[in-house]
Amino acid sequence: MTGIERQILRKLLEDILADGQHAISVWAKNDYLVERSRDVETIMAMLSLIRDASIEVYPDQEDREPGTVWIGFGAGTKVIRDYHIFEVGDLVAGAEKLAEELAEKLKTGVVAEDAQILDYLHLAQEWIRVAHEDLSRPRSKWTRSANAENLRLAQEWLEKATSGITGRLEAPDNQQS
Repeated sequence: MTGIERQILRKLLEDILADGQHAISVWAKNDYLVERSRDVETIMAMLSLIRDASIEVYPDQEDREPGTVWIGFGAGTKVIRDYHIFEVGDLVAGAEKLAEELAEKLKTGVVAEDAQILDYLHLAQEWIRVAHEDLSRPRSKWTRSANAENLRLAQEWLEKATSGITGRLEAPDNQQS
């Protein structure tokens, strides 16, 4: 999980748990990693171990249906993949807004911290890993196309990291007089 993904996820969890009227369970790979917790740090620790999960949001009122937020990592700011139950929409709005703001910063190449450059490199590494996994699958037109796309995404993130590093090196405070 990158620093950017961590920021979005933390915002999501804090917003869901802020009112004290919800608890969270994390479902991944056919098992619960966390059940009905209100501890952001515990939930973050469990989510850092996986790539994809669903966060089940339980309201305190037993007569209300829980909502679900599907999350995944490795796609930049697209941490929140989907959600259902209309009440959850209000709870994810802050995290979605943060994701949009961070996506805009990534697009414009505004890199304020070394952590963001490391995030670019981490995302490139993730897409290279996915492309490598695709190579182990039987060859088909689809896998070649998917592999080419994965490598294109890796290249895109490497270019952003390079741009960020170059921008840092060329900044006025790094110029020799």
